[in-house]
Amino acid sequence: MSDRYSWEQGSGGPTYRSSNQDHLGWWAAAAMLASILLHVVVFFALDQVKIVLGIPAETNTERVSILNPTEVIPEERFTITPPPEDFVAPPPSDTTKLLDDVDILDAVKDLDVDMAPQVVETTVAILPSSPAASGNPAATAPSVSPVIDIADDLPELGRSETEMKPAAVGQVTVDPGSIKADSEFSEFTDDVMKRGANGKAEKGSLEGVTSLEEMIGLPSNQLLGKKTMLPSDLIFEFNKAELRESAKIGLFKLGSLLDNNPTMYCWIEGHTDLIGGDAANLELSIRRAEAVKEYLVKSMYFDPDKIITRGYGRFQPIITTGDKDQQAPNRRVEIKMRRTPPTEE
Repeated sequence: MSDRYSWEQGSGGPTYRSSNQDHLGWWAAAAMLASILLHVVVFFALDQVKIVLGIPAETNTERVSILNPTEVIPEERFTITPPPEDFVAPPPSDTTKLLDDVDILDAVKDLDVDMAPQVVETTVAILPSSPAASGNPAATAPSVSPVIDIADDLPELGRSETEMKPAAVGQVTVDPGSIKADSEFSEFTDDVMKRGANGKAEKGSLEGVTSLEEMIGLPSNQLLGKKTMLPSDLIFEFNKAELRESAKIGLFKLGSLLDNNPTMYCWIEGHTDLIGGDAANLELSIRRAEAVKEYLVKSMYFDPDKIITRGYGRFQPIITTGDKDQQAPNRRVEIKMRRTPPTEE
């Protein structure tokens, strides 16, 4: 045997094939068939295992309808008994009674109905004391009284001017009573100054008194020696400290005086007449001065620190004698405009 082997020498020699290679394909097919058979056997075996273990198989149900049981009627109940031999059929009923409502309405719609009342004599609860004389039915009827001819004036009835024109939007409206009270504010001061309280005024009590309208137009330097008076009878109810509604329009002018002089102090001093006790009148005068200030502060939004109130009761009268009506000037609220607040007295 040669020590060296050459591939060239081997390629030229005869080929060699093992006999076992010819049966390899048959064995592969047999193995495939055996595998399929094994799977089929296992499938059916597992199905049998479920039955052995007690696993319920699928149950197919079907919907059915339950009908109510019907009563079976025996045939003898349907037997018709013939009428007796002496049975006589009743005569047919009146067909007019069988008409329906519509037929009845059609039958009576053209009937004449007599509506004449069967009244022999009328009866009334109260007989007339002076009955009218009986007349002749055949007499001539009197002519109709002519109506008042207002046809020409009708178009102008709604066009006549009113005493007070309607207020515009946002305008303050007052009733006629307020206008009258406002004019009486000025008349009170003018009347006291002109007549001097019928000559009964204390000396010096009317010094520097002027009307509220004049004070509004004065410059600040001339206001220092002036004062005005508001009548308590027009501002307040009797023996009370609540403002009248009619007095509030007059206090608007007082607000104008304060608005024109924002740097000055407003002194509001209450006074009463000589009727009554000292303590009651003093308390009433203080409450009335406070009521005027409260209205100016809450309704007109003035600075409360610029408004000073004081009450004197019956201790500074204008008139020292007379009855209640003669002492009307004593019931007053004095207004003063000063540069500084009042000193303690």
